[in-house]
Amino acid sequence: MESKTFFLKSGKSMIQLDPDNVTHIQVDDYLCTVYCKESGHHHCCQSLKELAKKLPPAFLRISRSCIVNPVHIQEIDFQKKAIRVSDEIWLPVSRAQWQRLREDLNEDFWNRKIPNSTKRPKIRTIQSEPFPFQYHLTPPSSLLEGDR
Repeated sequence: MESKTFFLKSGKSMIQLDPDNVTHIQVDDYLCTVYCKESGHHHCCQSLKELAKKLPPAFLRISRSCIVNPVHIQEIDFQKKAIRVSDEIWLPVSRAQWQRLREDLNEDFWNRKIPNSTKRPKIRTIQSEPFPFQYHLTPPSSLLEGDR
């Protein structure tokens, strides 16, 4: 039976880590920091590429300097293009990796479709001075009739 844990050289010691416990790994210059859910963080002098070889393929590279465990993703901010892995830790996703991240994560999540039975609001265009087009949502007529 193959063990899924791996060893990380941190200073003058070796630390055994479980990949399920790792939330993300960040590199700053030559110092790599492995953040764990239970045991805090550990520093090592390995490249991100070397560490990625020790991890299961489920880990996602979100930028040149960061790998994240998708199990620990709590929130994805589409506007900021960032991922939250804990209450106070937001990790930015690079433009190059954003599309790949969308493909790697669940397609049903990203491409949610509204059922046909749901009435969608109509969009109408109005002209105004500062901006040639503004979009205003008009509720379906069935909703307006219900107010009477």
